Amino acid sequence: LNPTNGEILAMVSKPGFDPNDFVNGISQAKYSQLINSIEKPLFNRSIMGGYEPGSTIKPYIALAGLYYNIINSNFKMLSKGFFQLPNKERKYHDWKKGGHGIVDIKQSLGQSVNTFYYSLALKLGIDNIHDFLIHFKFGELSNIELLGEKKGLLPSRQWKKEKKGTIWFPGETVITGIGQGFLVNTPIQMVTSLSILANKGVYIQPHLIKKDEVIEKQIFLDIPDNYWNIVHEGMVNVIHDSKGTARAIQNPNYLIAGKSGTSQVYG
Repeated sequence: LNPTNGEILAMVSKPGFDPNDFVNGISQAKYSQLINSIEKPLFNRSIMGGYEPGSTIKPYIALAGLYYNIINSNFKMLSKGFFQLPNKERKYHDWKKGGHGIVDIKQSLGQSVNTFYYSLALKLGIDNIHDFLIHFKFGELSNIELLGEKKGLLPSRQWKKEKKGTIWFPGETVITGIGQGFLVNTPIQMVTSLSILANKGVYIQPHLIKKDEVIEKQIFLDIPDNYWNIVHEGMVNVIHDSKGTARAIQNPNYLIAGKSGTSQVYG
C-alpha cells in the first residue's frame, strides 16, 4: 500500500485460482472442485483471513509506552530471556535463549525483544492498549472496494466479559504486548494500521480504484514528532542493524523500515 495516497499496489491470496474460468461461465464440475477444495482457493485471505499480528504489534506498543509516559527515549531494560508476573512462577519466554542483554526502545524493535514488550504491556494495561490501538483502525473494517471483508478483533475487558463471561487476566495483557492471545488482524487491516504509523498519524482510506484526490484524516492523538521518529528508527534497525531480525533483506541502495512477526503455530 502506498501510504501517501492509500493506493493498493499488490494484493495476493494463496492458494489462488484462474479468474479466467469465470469469464464465459465456469463448469459445475470445476466450480465444485474450487468450492470443496480443502485449500479454500476462493477464500480471499487478504481481506477475510484473521491472524494474530505477532510481533508486528510491537511498534504500536512502543509508541503507546511513549505516549502514556511509561517509557522515554532514554529508557533501557535488561532482557534475560524470560518475564514473570509478580509472585508468579510461570515464565513468558523470549525467542532468544538467555535474552538480549540491556536494550533501549530502538534495539527492542530491531531485535524484537519479547521481554521488553511483556513488561511494557503490563505497565500500560489492557485499557490503555485498547484505547490507543483503536486509533490505528485495529478491529475495524478497512472498507476496501471488495465484498466479504471480515473484521479483526481488538480485545478489551468489556469484550471478554460479554463474549467469554469472565474477567480479564494480567497474563492476557502480557501476551497482547507481543501480538498474541485474542488479537486478530486481516492483512488489509494490518497494512492500513501500518500506513497510519508511517504517516505519523494521518489516515488515508485504502482503495483499489484510482482516485483523483484522497481524503486525509488525522488521528486524535497528540503524539510529539520525536516519538514517531523513535519508532521509525527502531523499524529501520529491523532491516539495517547488525542484529536486526530482518537484516538479510537489507539493501545499501535503499533505506527500509519494517517489522518481523511470527504468530503461534499449533501442530
